[in-house]
Amino acid sequence: MLPCNEALPFRAMMLVVTLPLLLMGCHSDSDSVQSVYDGSEEDGGASEPDVDRISVLQGGTYGSVEITLLDKSFGILDESLPSFGRYDPLQVFTKGLDFRQQVVFPFGGFSTTLGEGVHRSGNTVKHEPVTALLRFYPNTDYLTQLAQGTEGVIIITPVAERDGLAHCFVQTNDNPSLALQLSEGNDSCLKARFTLEDLVNTYSAAEFAFDFGEFTETSTFTLAAIFFLEVPTGSEDRVVLSNNGVAEIKLSVNEAVATDLPSNVYASGNFSPSLNGFGFSNLGDGSFDLFPKDLIARQYGQDAVCFVENEQCKALNPYGLYIVSSLDPHDASNGLCNGMAVASTMLANGIEPFPGSDKTLPIDYNPAASNTIELNYGDVREFIAAKQIGQYREAIANHRRNYCSGLKPTQVLAEIETRFDTDDPIAVIEIFTRAREAGHALTPYALSDEGGNIRRIYVYDSNHPSDTSRFIEVDITPGLESWRYTGAVSAGAVELLYDGVESSNSMCPVPVSLYETDELLTQPAGSTRFIDQTGVNAQIVDNEDNISGADFETLVNINNIPGATLQRVLGTNLLTITGVSQPVGLSGLNTENFSEYLDNSYLIRAQPVTERATQELRFLQSSILESRLTSAYVTKLVPEEPLSRDELQVFRAGASARFITVEKVPDGLFAVKIFSTVNETQIGYVATVEVSTTALGINDSVGVFAADDGARYVVFSYDSATGGNFTLLTEGVEYRLNLITLDAATVPVG
Repeated sequence: MLPCNEALPFRAMMLVVTLPLLLMGCHSDSDSVQSVYDGSEEDGGASEPDVDRISVLQGGTYGSVEITLLDKSFGILDESLPSFGRYDPLQVFTKGLDFRQQVVFPFGGFSTTLGEGVHRSGNTVKHEPVTALLRFYPNTDYLTQLAQGTEGVIIITPVAERDGLAHCFVQTNDNPSLALQLSEGNDSCLKARFTLEDLVNTYSAAEFAFDFGEFTETSTFTLAAIFFLEVPTGSEDRVVLSNNGVAEIKLSVNEAVATDLPSNVYASGNFSPSLNGFGFSNLGDGSFDLFPKDLIARQYGQDAVCFVENEQCKALNPYGLYIVSSLDPHDASNGLCNGMAVASTMLANGIEPFPGSDKTLPIDYNPAASNTIELNYGDVREFIAAKQIGQYREAIANHRRNYCSGLKPTQVLAEIETRFDTDDPIAVIEIFTRAREAGHALTPYALSDEGGNIRRIYVYDSNHPSDTSRFIEVDITPGLESWRYTGAVSAGAVELLYDGVESSNSMCPVPVSLYETDELLTQPAGSTRFIDQTGVNAQIVDNEDNISGADFETLVNINNIPGATLQRVLGTNLLTITGVSQPVGLSGLNTENFSEYLDNSYLIRAQPVTERATQELRFLQSSILESRLTSAYVTKLVPEEPLSRDELQVFRAGASARFITVEKVPDGLFAVKIFSTVNETQIGYVATVEVSTTALGINDSVGVFAADDGARYVVFSYDSATGGNFTLLTEGVEYRLNLITLDAATVPVG
């Protein structure tokens, strides 16, 4: 995926966290916060200010805030406001929140007159009121550990970023309106303050409800917060991350009017960033629910990924959880540049984003929106998310590989110009830095001649709403063709140089038609599917010695298993074998039939290629052999000592994805997470089995078997040379089992 984020700098003793905000009037009736300013209600009232409503963020004198400590009736896992912070897609059962080491979890967003909802990446137009609500849930257990039994004081201070410096909000008795002052060392900053004892016994979160007034000029504003934990032995501060960077919230103020193109433009389309680009910036989105159940159902098939009631997807079933947590994590913490570029092009051209959606224009997403720039992020969140992951699909990967590789800048210019004012314009120009450490996606809308051999490709950059001055500079000097663009992977990230010379590091123009339909990745009935994600050369061998995958001698892919399809999808190698059935009579596993399971299994040979793979081998399998049961698993081998890059590690797997072993296993950990759905009862199970491989006695191999009811598991060892000495392992001694039972009412996401 094109990464579309880097950590912001923060000062010592401060935790910079960007916060989402919500509507005024949504605050609770809980006990009010201890703030620096403790004036009367009359002093702090701002419902009918005596000053104009120009926001303090834009140099005006207007702004108000209400600070509240929320009681225990507010729970983080029940929070409905947009979230940000560290997100781990594997932690679907905690909505992606890392309770082990994240210090505080922020929620909220901006609210404007452009429509209902609260948006972490907000947008508004001039002379319209803007409000915001942000909530911070300190991580009680983790902070208590940090305090090491001592009394601790928690302080949360909202700040606005200006010129790279944090400014806090200040009130005085003489002036009840907000003012901004440098926050470092400033004792006058408005803040929420409570003790660890308060947090454990009484409160769950601190809430800041802002009324920011109105904005008179186009601009962009960043809000953040400083988190500070003070204990008798010192202090603790941490940066709250959104995977790769400091979490932040931005507000873009737009004018929403057409702008003229430069006079030297010689070709253009029907796109204008000030009308057809989005009014919110490409901040990224690490929320667990960015890709909702309906989107997953549309891409992978409702019957496969959902608990279905009355022909509706009520919640993701375990196979759906397997998809979103393992196969296709759908994490966009680094930005949504690709999705924003494609979605804005479709809206500008009246193209239906999904078959049968009946939506083609901005007004279809928000009745108040005449143009795309007036849409809120929440209006088109699913639309953008779907097109963001669309760049992984096979058709686009083939275009990137077969068409774009080796393109010269003049060929890119010609392709863009040819497609202007057609029904298939270029939606995305993919660009990368020379070292490929970052990528970005831009939408071209005009070409200009700057004289000599210099041309410009004017682009909509989703990091910069309304900005019509962004362009890729192209030098068309024969034999020395080159291009360059300075930009960032996401709004607020460090800017980098993207460039290329001749056919080296080519730009890749992608037409919108490649994104017009969702490519269904539904796994067909009667099939099993193997997926490698770990940087290995791997091959699957059936029981007749047919091989699909890597040829270890020629280092090319081969595919000789009957009924097998080998694809490169979602950045992984995916092998689907059709025409497969469960061997007759094999349901339970015991000493008598164990050899039959081995004989009917696939052999998986994996050779580490990357250093990471020497430390952890990981692959996936899913099977739909019968309509009543769907099974999938993620397995990993974590050796105590790194594997050698030139040695093969051997696994065995049954066609049903319920039998998996590792042979001649090194000392370490063998873990299998199994996702089973009994479709006829609409009940599912997620089981995690962790096996210590350091004490297997005379045996050298270990495996896990899931019964066909999804609720029972057998963990065993055996001798790989003979296939004998089948030995049951003991739970709590050689292995640990964690089993979760799910149905439509209890599934944690969806």
